Amino acid sequence: MRTQGTAVKKIKIELSEKEIGEIIDALLFSGSCDICADWTVDHCDSLVKLAKKISDKYEVGPTGKIFLFGTPPFGSSISEKMPKMFPSLSVKKTT
Repeated sequence: MRTQGTAVKKIKIELSEKEIGEIIDALLFSGSCDICADWTVDHCDSLVKLAKKISDKYEVGPTGKIFLFGTPPFGSSISEKMPKMFPSLSVKKTT
Protein backbone atom coordinates (compact mmCIF):
# COMPACT_ATOMS: atom_id res chain seq x y z
CA MET A 1 0.00 0.00 0.00
CA ARG A 2 1.29 3.43 -0.87
CA THR A 3 1.08 6.28 1.56
CA GLN A 4 1.20 10.01 1.02
CA GLY A 5 4.66 11.38 0.51
CA THR A 6 6.17 8.30 -1.13
CA ALA A 7 7.58 8.42 -4.63
CA VAL A 8 5.25 7.30 -7.38
CA LYS A 9 6.63 4.37 -9.33
CA LYS A 10 5.77 4.48 -13.02
CA ILE A 11 4.87 1.14 -14.53
CA LYS A 12 4.33 -0.26 -17.97
CA ILE A 13 1.65 -2.84 -18.31
CA GLU A 14 0.29 -4.75 -21.25
CA LEU A 15 -3.46 -5.12 -21.19
CA SER A 16 -5.96 -6.47 -23.66
CA GLU A 17 -8.65 -4.15 -24.99
CA LYS A 18 -11.14 -6.06 -22.84
CA GLU A 19 -9.05 -5.48 -19.69
CA ILE A 20 -8.66 -1.77 -20.49
CA GLY A 21 -12.42 -1.51 -20.98
CA GLU A 22 -13.04 -3.25 -17.65
CA ILE A 23 -10.69 -0.86 -15.86
CA ILE A 24 -12.45 2.13 -17.42
CA ASP A 25 -15.86 0.69 -16.44
CA ALA A 26 -14.72 0.06 -12.87
CA LEU A 27 -13.19 3.52 -12.49
CA LEU A 28 -16.29 5.24 -13.85
CA PHE A 29 -18.55 3.11 -11.68
CA SER A 30 -16.55 3.78 -8.53
CA GLY A 31 -16.09 7.46 -9.34
CA SER A 32 -19.75 8.41 -9.72
CA CYS A 33 -22.84 7.61 -7.70
CA ASP A 34 -24.88 8.30 -10.87
CA ILE A 35 -23.47 5.37 -12.87
CA CYS A 36 -25.00 1.91 -12.52
CA ALA A 37 -23.47 -1.36 -13.64
CA ASP A 38 -25.17 -4.24 -15.41
CA TRP A 39 -22.50 -6.78 -14.52
CA THR A 40 -22.83 -10.54 -14.25
CA VAL A 41 -21.08 -12.62 -11.62
CA ASP A 42 -18.57 -13.69 -14.28
CA HIS A 43 -17.82 -10.04 -15.12
CA CYS A 44 -17.32 -9.17 -11.44
CA ASP A 45 -15.05 -12.19 -11.03
CA SER A 46 -13.08 -11.04 -14.09
CA LEU A 47 -12.59 -7.58 -12.53
CA VAL A 48 -11.29 -9.09 -9.29
CA LYS A 49 -8.90 -11.36 -11.20
CA LEU A 50 -7.65 -8.37 -13.20
CA ALA A 51 -7.07 -6.44 -9.95
CA LYS A 52 -5.14 -9.43 -8.57
CA LYS A 53 -3.08 -9.70 -11.78
CA ILE A 54 -2.06 -6.05 -11.57
CA SER A 55 -1.50 -6.22 -7.80
CA ASP A 56 0.75 -9.28 -8.05
CA LYS A 57 2.77 -7.96 -10.98
CA TYR A 58 3.49 -4.59 -9.42
CA GLU A 59 3.32 -5.47 -5.72
CA VAL A 60 0.70 -2.80 -5.09
CA GLY A 61 -2.36 -3.53 -2.99
CA PRO A 62 -5.53 -1.65 -2.17
CA THR A 63 -4.96 1.97 -1.12
CA GLY A 64 -6.67 1.68 2.24
CA LYS A 65 -9.54 3.86 1.03
CA ILE A 66 -11.77 0.89 0.20
CA PHE A 67 -13.03 -1.90 2.42
CA LEU A 68 -15.38 -4.86 2.51
CA PHE A 69 -18.50 -4.08 4.51
CA GLY A 70 -20.34 -6.71 6.48
CA THR A 71 -19.73 -9.77 8.56
CA PRO A 72 -18.25 -12.90 6.98
CA PRO A 73 -19.58 -14.95 5.36
CA PHE A 74 -20.25 -12.29 2.78
CA GLY A 75 -23.17 -12.36 0.37
CA SER A 76 -21.12 -13.35 -2.65
CA SER A 77 -18.44 -15.90 -3.41
CA ILE A 78 -16.37 -13.10 -4.96
CA SER A 79 -16.36 -11.10 -1.72
CA GLU A 80 -15.45 -14.26 0.19
CA LYS A 81 -12.24 -14.60 -1.87
CA MET A 82 -11.08 -10.99 -1.48
CA PRO A 83 -9.52 -11.08 2.03
CA LYS A 84 -7.25 -13.95 0.98
CA MET A 85 -6.44 -12.40 -2.40
CA PHE A 86 -5.80 -8.94 -0.89
CA PRO A 87 -4.64 -9.34 2.74
CA SER A 88 -4.32 -5.57 3.21
CA LEU A 89 -8.00 -5.06 2.32
CA SER A 90 -9.80 -4.18 5.55
CA VAL A 91 -13.20 -5.45 6.58
CA LYS A 92 -15.65 -3.15 8.34
CA LYS A 93 -17.85 -5.51 10.28
CA THR A 94 -21.48 -4.90 11.03
CA THR A 95 -22.90 -5.80 14.40
